[in-house]
Amino acid sequence: MGTTVECMITYADTTPISQPETKAWDSWIRELHDEKPISAQISVHTYSQLLMPPWATGREEGGLFASDPPNYSELEALSLRMGDAIFRTHGKTYEVGQSRDVVGYAAGGTTEDYAYHPENGLDIPYAWVYELRFDVLSGRPFLFSSSLFLNESFCSKTKPL
Repeated sequence: MGTTVECMITYADTTPISQPETKAWDSWIRELHDEKPISAQISVHTYSQLLMPPWATGREEGGLFASDPPNYSELEALSLRMGDAIFRTHGKTYEVGQSRDVVGYAAGGTTEDYAYHPENGLDIPYAWVYELRFDVLSGRPFLFSSSLFLNESFCSKTKPL
């Protein structure tokens, strides 16, 4: 899924949760989850206007993630409702689907897969990656201005599902 070249941004390392940032996040979210079970986890990214429940990892035959999550129908229905709410509020269309399908490539080690997975992760029943739209006026697709987020994001004014 990632590269074996250590200086690359997609370096996967040889063991899970091996980098300081990942260890800190894992310790923090496990502490929260131990105090009171977390019901939902959302990882926010920019660029593509996507709502993506698990899985991001590929569909290799016999692989750990070959099948859809057991509650995928529910995750998909909720994602579609979220997309509808965003459209009703902001007139923006968000595509719904597993990131391995809508992004066009498998991406191992993602937050939504780890948060969701019952045996190898946190067993959080609802997990997503939200890819917010980018600020077309800036011409910089991965930069998301705070005014755009505060004024136009689905977080600030979206009507209830």
